[in-house]
This record gives sequence, structure tokens and C-alpha cells, in this order.
Amino acid sequence: MFHQPLMKELDEMEKMNAKLSAAVEEVTLEHVKKNEIVKHHSQETGLQRRVFVDFFCHPERLKSQVRELNATIRALQIT
Repeated sequence: MFHQPLMKELDEMEKMNAKLSAAVEEVTLEHVKKNEIVKHHSQETGLQRRVFVDFFCHPERLKSQVRELNATIRALQIT
């Protein structure tokens, strides 16, 4: 008598545990994705700041970097 309701409750608890586990996994994956976006964005922001500073304070350095990037792009296009 007592055994059947207990098994039913355990089964229900296992189902809820599986749903909870799937939800936690989904949230974790979203967190990882957003963390990658933030990391990439901060690198991009740092590059923008350096370009801005070089534009106003070190124009020759900026010109040199642009020449290097052009040379790299040309080399990649040839191969």
C-alpha cells in the first residue's frame, strides 16, 4: 500500500530533476556564449582605444600599423 505512492513520488521527483538539470545546462551554455561575446568586445574596445590614441598622438605609428596590415592582407590574398 505505502510502497506505490512512494514510488510514484520518486518517479515524479526524477522527472522534475531531469527538467531542472536541462534548464541548468541551458543557462550554463547561454552564460558561456555571453562570456565569449563580452571577452571579444573588450578586446575590440582595447584596439579601438589604441587606434584612437595613435590617430591623435602617434600618427606615424598608426600609418606603420596600417601598412603592416595591408601587407599581411596582400600576402593572405596571394596564397
